Amino acid sequence: MQEAPPSPLLATYLSFGLYFGTLLFALATCLARAMSFPVTLKSGVYLLIASASANITWLEIIRWMESLLADYQAKTGGSFTDWMQRVDIFDAAYALVVNTTEKWWWSSQHLLFTVSVMIFFWREGIHRALSYPFIPVSKEAAEIALPRSKRSSKKAEPAPAVTGERLSIWFANTFVFVLLGFLGAISTCLALFLIQHNPSLKSHTLRIKDVQPTAALNTFILMSVTSIAATIILEPGTFAFFWNLRALHLFLILPIILDSGTSWFKVLRSPLSPPSVDDETTKTPVKQNRLSKSKKPGKPRRKWEVKDLYNLVGFMSLVSHLTLTAFYFARYGGTVTELIRAVFDNHCQTSITADYLFAMVAVVVFMITETRRLSINGGLVFWMMLSMPLLSSSSIFPFYLALRETAMLQQISEEADEKRK
Repeated sequence: MQEAPPSPLLATYLSFGLYFGTLLFALATCLARAMSFPVTLKSGVYLLIASASANITWLEIIRWMESLLADYQAKTGGSFTDWMQRVDIFDAAYALVVNTTEKWWWSSQHLLFTVSVMIFFWREGIHRALSYPFIPVSKEAAEIALPRSKRSSKKAEPAPAVTGERLSIWFANTFVFVLLGFLGAISTCLALFLIQHNPSLKSHTLRIKDVQPTAALNTFILMSVTSIAATIILEPGTFAFFWNLRALHLFLILPIILDSGTSWFKVLRSPLSPPSVDDETTKTPVKQNRLSKSKKPGKPRRKWEVKDLYNLVGFMSLVSHLTLTAFYFARYGGTVTELIRAVFDNHCQTSITADYLFAMVAVVVFMITETRRLSINGGLVFWMMLSMPLLSSSSIFPFYLALRETAMLQQISEEADEKRK
């Protein structure tokens, strides 16, 4: 690795402190959020996946950093501080997993898989969880909260005690899970996200029925896929490689930041609370287009839906994977043995491949549980899971999410019809 010019000592400490401090904060927050839910067999499996992925991926990263330090001290005799001022861990690690066709075969799948994960987070993240207002407990507040017709004039009765509902305040923005994935491991953040993600749980109801992909989401997702495709033609260590890497992460995270807005903190019903008798507080008005009343009735136009975006990303990932696989075996003359050997070429490659495989395991668990919950065609899902190692989870996962979208929205409509009866 080419030695970089030394950076100021204060900037070095701030850089390392900010990175690892943010990582630990994100891990603690996501773990606390996940562990606040009742323990089930499913959550136990996800927690096992998250623990194993975090330990194995970061064990390899730490080993790699130790080897970098040992090489630097052997060549220069410099101190640990000198090494910190000259090392560029972020770019060096990325360069090690894309500099050969075999390594790129593994890494590209994981990067494209991450695109689908970001759409999933945008679609069903915590920023879409319903907020619950604080319940007034004082006599004056209770009097104000009552309808005007029920307010007493002089002899006001004491406000009733608040029972049966526990509220919890969370740093509930989906952004914190994205931070954990980018700074730590995608498989770890996905597994912890799936522990606390349950659209059917009354204590964590999501506003997902009328959510449609925005122009910003569509644009940034396409730009992120383009950025991934450009990685293979950019030489590691160059200016273009440096900024393309940062642009990729920016394209993936911007849709969630733009959509979640300033709702960093939310008051959510505690997962351990009993179901509320009155759920009127959970209803939010649906925003209507101001021009909708003036439009003449005509043939309804099919909208671009989230499932369409999932299918598009799945198709692009499948084409990319099959093209790269054909190029590797047919034109490059590669073998399966060389692909497996590439996984252990360096610690960074081992780490990102382990991250990809652990994420695949989490996806399989998710597909099994959601297929059962939504009564999706089990035979079709079985073949999708069976083909995942061959066709890549970067394509199978978004295809399944598109299939799940249809079943999920159908279930929501059926439940709404039942309530109206």
